[in-house]
Amino acid sequence: MSGVLRTVRRLRGGGLIAGVLLAAAAGGFASNWLWHAPGMSAANPYEAGFLKAMNVGASATQANDSVIMCTGEVDVGIEALYILDVVTGELRGGVINIRNGQVNTAFTYSDVAKDLQSDAVKNPKYLMVTGELQTTQGFGGTNGRTGRSVVYVAETNSGMVACYAVPWNSARATAANVASYPFIPLTKFPFRQGSIVRPK
Repeated sequence: MSGVLRTVRRLRGGGLIAGVLLAAAAGGFASNWLWHAPGMSAANPYEAGFLKAMNVGASATQANDSVIMCTGEVDVGIEALYILDVVTGELRGGVINIRNGQVNTAFTYSDVAKDLQSDAVKNPKYLMVTGELQTTQGFGGTNGRTGRSVVYVAETNSGMVACYAVPWNSARATAANVASYPFIPLTKFPFRQGSIVRPK
């Protein structure tokens, strides 16, 4: 009798899973049909159905005692690599040409320590990440546009954070010439009231 009960439970579990999958598939087909019906908008986030994977973007950060590096998107499907030299406080970046695989766009900035008031710190402790920000205001550089991501740099002794953008024009993705531009300092602000600056 117990064997029969186990078999029934297995069938019920399998039926539940099959039902969920069928419902998801039916929902996808219904969504696709409704959004392609006459008079409906073509902009449908579920156009390919519920079972289709969605494209997502991701950035990465890695660090040791002397260097911090992270990635951030400057254009759709195009990333920049950002590197902060902890020893000098210099921020650099680069974008690879999608045609030849070589770095053809570089970014530099040497005043990170000054911006974060860490130039008087004996052992500065930096953190760096990227975030998404598409600015609407024009800036100098390549036609006044900026990349899709910004770089946030924090220094834990001074309690300050600074945000930097990079000038970007989509034509740079395939440009044959090598060009260098300065980072654009957007803003800086304290994340802690008061600092714990340790003089050199």
